[in-house]
Amino acid sequence: PESLTALFGCLVHPTNSLLDPSGMRLSAAFTWSRGEVLASMGGMLVPTDELMADARSQAQSEAVQLFQVAREAFLERYFTESLEALNGALNTGSSLNAAGRLVWRIHLLRALVLLGSVHNTDPRLINPAQAEQSFLMAARYARSEYPLDAARALLGAGWAAYVQENGE
Repeated sequence: PESLTALFGCLVHPTNSLLDPSGMRLSAAFTWSRGEVLASMGGMLVPTDELMADARSQAQSEAVQLFQVAREAFLERYFTESLEALNGALNTGSSLNAAGRLVWRIHLLRALVLLGSVHNTDPRLINPAQAEQSFLMAARYARSEYPLDAARALLGAGWAAYVQENGE
């Protein structure tokens, strides 16, 4: 509780650039944060071998490979290529939905690309409404086995909704 109180204290301090000049609303500096942090938390960095071991079909194996390509592209800040690989992974077939251990990761990474960040400012990629939907899908698929990652995805959905509301 003490660290949480300190964090909130920092956020509401008038000199903090994360708030607008009135001190009442989050600024674009908060909204355009670092998606790399969320992409490196929880189950997002699970080794490809573990995901491949869960693949039960050729489509799921292909989705794992595309996810790995997307993850590497994201970390190298090739966001267009990352989004293309993620969309390809989601289009590998209906059997992907059965692979909840993989599909939530695909949706979460896709949401991070669509939300944008300090390093991803391409207006052709950024779509907060689609990011919100991807965050919600990530939460849906992660909730049974990965509740903490599901909670992070729900926070991301709230963040995406905030961005849409404020037009930042």
